Amino acid sequence: METICKTRLAKEKEILKRMESKNTKITLSHDDRSVEVIFSIFSTNITYYINLPERYPFLPPMITVNIPSTITSLYSESSDLLPLIIEDTWTPSINLQTLIENIALFNTKSLSQNKASQIGGLSLWSIVLISIIFRVAMYSQSYSGHYTPPLYGDYEAQRHWMELTYNFPAEMWYKDTIETDPGYWKLDYPPLTAWHSYFCGLISAVYEPESMELDKSRGYYTESHLMFMRTTVLISEIIVYIPAVIVFFTVFNMSFQQKIRNMGLLLFLMSPPLILIDYGHFQYNNLMLGFALVSTLMTVYGYYSAAAIFLALGINFKIMSLYYILPLGILWVVVAWDQGLRERYRLGGNLKYIVQSFVTMSGIIAAAGSGLIVFIVLWTPWLSIEDIPLVLSRIFPFNRGVFEDKVGTFWCVTSVIIKYKQYLSIPAMSLLTALSTLIASSPFLYFTIIKRRLKNSIFYGLAGVSLSFFLFSYHVHEKTILVPLLPISLITIFNSPHIFQLITVISTFSLYPLLVLDHLRMPYFIFQGLFLYLSSQHIRNLENWTEKRNFLFWYIGLALIHCLEVFDPPSTYPYLFDLIIASYSFAGFVYVWVFLFKEHKNLSDLSSILNKINKDKTR
Repeated sequence: METICKTRLAKEKEILKRMESKNTKITLSHDDRSVEVIFSIFSTNITYYINLPERYPFLPPMITVNIPSTITSLYSESSDLLPLIIEDTWTPSINLQTLIENIALFNTKSLSQNKASQIGGLSLWSIVLISIIFRVAMYSQSYSGHYTPPLYGDYEAQRHWMELTYNFPAEMWYKDTIETDPGYWKLDYPPLTAWHSYFCGLISAVYEPESMELDKSRGYYTESHLMFMRTTVLISEIIVYIPAVIVFFTVFNMSFQQKIRNMGLLLFLMSPPLILIDYGHFQYNNLMLGFALVSTLMTVYGYYSAAAIFLALGINFKIMSLYYILPLGILWVVVAWDQGLRERYRLGGNLKYIVQSFVTMSGIIAAAGSGLIVFIVLWTPWLSIEDIPLVLSRIFPFNRGVFEDKVGTFWCVTSVIIKYKQYLSIPAMSLLTALSTLIASSPFLYFTIIKRRLKNSIFYGLAGVSLSFFLFSYHVHEKTILVPLLPISLITIFNSPHIFQLITVISTFSLYPLLVLDHLRMPYFIFQGLFLYLSSQHIRNLENWTEKRNFLFWYIGLALIHCLEVFDPPSTYPYLFDLIIASYSFAGFVYVWVFLFKEHKNLSDLSSILNKINKDKTR
């Protein structure tokens, strides 16, 4: 045995000499019982000691580390790191070369963890302040339709709606008259957006009266009013969206360290798509998303009437909130059914079925009634038989086509081969998109029902259904990706950070043609690059960072597509570059859809699994 050990060690000594490099120094002690390995990485030297027992390799070595005081110690210097490094039981087949290679990977990951934890060590208010600073940095950037008459762009649409609602009574906001001029940015958003525009218009008229002058203010622009407009976005976000996000990161994912949760919060608030669209292109999507998030949180904690109220607010702010109504609505109905069923079993007797029906219907009516009250209050000026169809025709734009511009959806990508407009009427296309959306959503709705007792299930349901709506529903534009991005980010930011990074980067990439039109190319690359760096630190903090390499081909492909921009497209295909971006983005979205399907399908209650294991052990 002793001879075998000495022979093995002698062979390994020769290999160790060849492993030294500029950043790695390996020294074997005189008695051959200890190996000192010094790594120089990120301008930091860290020394590992491999202590070899006399019966090595038949007995495992002990590994300790000496970490400089300039960085945070992630592991006790006196503890044995071997189990953490090899992530398996020791076998004699593991030699020193393999061990040192594993130590190198472990060292890189540990230092990355330290950097991420330092970022995550920021206080809650520091994180919020940083996210606000980056939003304010967008104040000086361009916006949709800047100096592009006659209609300008979405920025002018939002300003004009303030002008419209400020100068006319509510009954006229949605009517086509000479005074309201429907040919110039007619109001086509739900009533809560109209009321929001009205209140912003009241303030704008005081702050800068010229900005609200009827007709004369078309295309109105001053530096001070641009700051005012973008501040209204920021205030809206501070009131609704940011508090909802903070609550989520406070009450969920408690198993993770506070520093890791803070890092996740920073990443979430620094998500490029929302910042670039709301503060660059210019919209108020944060309000819709904030209402939806509050509704989901209320659902998780059993406040279904409150959840219905906030979902109704979201729908009345932007109709895209309907992407969330199926999983939430079905869950409310099923929960009400469960409550009725419990009362039936509790009471028994001849009246049990009547009691069950009463309790079930009471739960459904309470939630539906709460949402209905919100609709009635917001729609009060338009509750006549003539006005309701008029408003609905404005906010459901069936005459605008199945998709807008080049967007990463099934219908846009496949329209290159199949010219849907030539073969299908608008009603037929609407029916086809509705059926396709329902088919793609049905697995997630089914899993949401059968796994309703699992807290995370509703988030998977929202993620899968809203992404299905984005991929297959009628009239989708680039900005709609913000709707599925919210629940996907919430469910993957800790559990599957590589997917969180991928969906955010691909979503930002899908917006690139729109951002180029808005002269926001530089903010795009800055935010995309910053997010990639921070999210990579987050990934290394949560899992073996080598797993990220599986997604490198997505980012390499993305970079190569950007390189194509230096070439002019063929004159016969002027939108070729945009179509390539849409197709690539579609592939990424489908990949995430498949991932969500698998995760939701395999979602299990950990406590039930542990109980089953314990029962199996006692047999």
